[in-house]
Amino acid sequence: MVANRPTFASGVLLAAGVLTLSVLFYACGSPGPDGGVEQEVARDPNAPGVWQVRPDLYEAVIVAFEGGFDPFELRVPIGAEVRFRVRSADLVHGFLIEGTGIEIEISPFGPAEVSHTFTEVGEYPFHCWVYCGGGHPAMMGKLIVE
Repeated sequence: MVANRPTFASGVLLAAGVLTLSVLFYACGSPGPDGGVEQEVARDPNAPGVWQVRPDLYEAVIVAFEGGFDPFELRVPIGAEVRFRVRSADLVHGFLIEGTGIEIEISPFGPAEVSHTFTEVGEYPFHCWVYCGGGHPAMMGKLIVE
């Protein structure tokens, strides 16, 4: 009877497995100081949502379409400057945030930008102020300043 001995092929398979696990660990991130996984992810600059650019600046990317806004609810911290980048997916629309003086017209040809620093906590409704068709009455949302 011949004893099982490591062979060159099993050594290569073991090395390939270790290499694969190392690459996966590196690609998925490493444990951070709090035990969570830290991972730097490149974001799509046109993806709707609120993104922190630096500690005192946030970017709110909003897409208007007949019948709504994506996202329809935004949350930002008090005291930070918020750069709103609003674009249209279909028609000419308006973007008005009540009580702020923000009132811009947007077209499908490119985003419109405006910045504002919120100094009061609260909910600020926003809506489309340019009649854009049958879905116009549903074009509303809210900004929550925390």
